[in-house]
Amino acid sequence: MERELAAKRYGDLAELARLAEGLANLCGSGARPIVVSLLKSEQAAGEPGPMAQRRTPKKKLNARAKQGYPRFEFRNAMIVKIGWSKKAKKEYEHSAPAQAAIDLASHIQKTTQAGRIWTVEDLGGVILSHDESELPSYQLYLLIAWMRTIRVISKQGRSGYITTSGVEIVQEIKEAIVKKRIQY
Repeated sequence: MERELAAKRYGDLAELARLAEGLANLCGSGARPIVVSLLKSEQAAGEPGPMAQRRTPKKKLNARAKQGYPRFEFRNAMIVKIGWSKKAKKEYEHSAPAQAAIDLASHIQKTTQAGRIWTVEDLGGVILSHDESELPSYQLYLLIAWMRTIRVISKQGRSGYITTSGVEIVQEIKEAIVKKRIQY
């Protein structure tokens, strides 16, 4: 405990205190000196013992992540996603019609409840208004990623997504397209 205090790892103290209390309950009132002597012997040996928490180093951002991938642009009534391929080690582009973003927003508004978490599977097939075909899945995910960047929807961990703008996401998507708020 003294070592954790000295290292200012206060979060680890609660766990150590719980373990010490458990040992004290098992061994009676004489457990505290045993725990302290174990900690001191580990500290004297200069090795982290079984009670020390091992930490893994934080993952560093790679150079491409720092460059801001994915990026979105608006070109000729298309929303273009520019990403980085780890495998090919180069940029790639995917695009979807801006009208598909409006169709998707309309579909989300009709099929989901405001303030409720939904998944892509909950949406089912998204029908495009211009030719009655189904929106391809890669375009669906592209448009969801774009909607997240303009903060119309937000990701809720692994649970799914939630509409952040209430029930008027169609209007917000139209405004984003008109204002060309697509470059991020």
